[in-house]
Amino acid sequence: MRILALTDIHGSQMGVNVLNHFMNKHKPDVLAISGDITHFGPTDWALRFLETAKIPILLVDGNCDPPDMVKAVLEHPDIDAHTSLEIEEITMVGILFPHEGMDLSGITGADVVVTHEPPFGYNDAAGGNHVGDRDILATIKRLEPKLVISGHIHEARGVVEADDRIYVNPGPARDGFAALIEYGDEVVVELLDLKSKPP
Repeated sequence: MRILALTDIHGSQMGVNVLNHFMNKHKPDVLAISGDITHFGPTDWALRFLETAKIPILLVDGNCDPPDMVKAVLEHPDIDAHTSLEIEEITMVGILFPHEGMDLSGITGADVVVTHEPPFGYNDAAGGNHVGDRDILATIKRLEPKLVISGHIHEARGVVEADDRIYVNPGPARDGFAALIEYGDEVVVELLDLKSKPP
């Protein structure tokens, strides 16, 4: 399965360009968005942005998204969006923002976890400190996915292999970044940069 991963679009034209370019170029099977589609709204911008993706979308919200955004996206008739999804026998689960108050105990297993906040210790370095979330780390250890996609920490773009899993922060789409992930017996990640694409 081919996943195009985006995060931290922040309502930007560059984010739109990233989505359109890499969707057309790589023809992914699913789009994974780990939050901050908007920059404090409006929800209509997120709907217009996601309408262009004619494939299944696993999405979570971020700290810069309006509280009603996920519900509006899930209810939109022209957007195939989900907060959990099974495709090609691969279970993808999203952890919504904020996760406090979200009952994560009901999630019993996942192959792929998508979260806005990174788990503590993985793609979470900011200002020389780890600022990820310990509850999300505990949930990931319990679920044992092969792949974790997060965002939020713009400067923590990268791929970390640890604990028999791959942690990916695609980097902010507003700056031209995304990730292409081939998920199969192995997980292969390519970090993408629209600004460095050949002419």
